[in-house]
Amino acid sequence: MKQAPQPGKEILRYCGDVIVFELEGQDAPVGKAFLRTNLGRAAIHRKEIIAGTERGETALGRDWHDIEMVDKGNRNYTISLPLTEVGRFEAKTFILPADGARPVWMPGDNAKIKVEPADTVT
Repeated sequence: MKQAPQPGKEILRYCGDVIVFELEGQDAPVGKAFLRTNLGRAAIHRKEIIAGTERGETALGRDWHDIEMVDKGNRNYTISLPLTEVGRFEAKTFILPADGARPVWMPGDNAKIKVEPADTVT
């Protein structure tokens, strides 16, 4: 399997940009592809940080969610996401096999996406 942007890559983008993830899974099992990410969930993440700091609550990662990728055929998948929030986010692709087997994750770390305010582009 091959993911773009690569797992572990650090990416700098700006609010208003669109980020595209692609997965080539010719050697992966037949199934559906997903992107697991916390993009678009900055408010939830910030609430968990505040709750941890002020009340000692454990962060449960409620900001993470799975988004199904578009099947382009031949086990190639893509997804385009608008970047609408400033913050630091992560993402990684995986295949959920049709036979109900365990998910097949891309090896390596999550891609890290830092989104800056649009007015800091220049």
